[in-house]
Amino acid sequence: MSTTSGTQRCPEWCVALHLDADETLHYSLSREVSVVSRRPARESPDERQHAFAVDQLVLVQHQEAHERVPWLALLLHDGPVLDITVDSARRLATSLLESCGPEPGSC
Repeated sequence: MSTTSGTQRCPEWCVALHLDADETLHYSLSREVSVVSRRPARESPDERQHAFAVDQLVLVQHQEAHERVPWLALLLHDGPVLDITVDSARRLATSLLESCGPEPGSC
């Protein structure tokens, strides 16, 4: 959809102000999800031990003006972990829920 001036309207989820006249990138508010991650094992002569950490996974929906579909970037430590379509994210979420089941510890 375009405005009468010919510029594209933002998707409903876009929070970009576009003050620099760059209307090419739309992005959403970011969401943080606390996750427990396992670090690579530390090698020692006596034992292999994994380190665990609580990390903040940041989710941001984004879309270039010329793209037909929105994307979801999953960021960890300010770097990309995964950049997938929103539809792919929905399929991933469904699959994760099905894999783990309703009971804690059932994965």
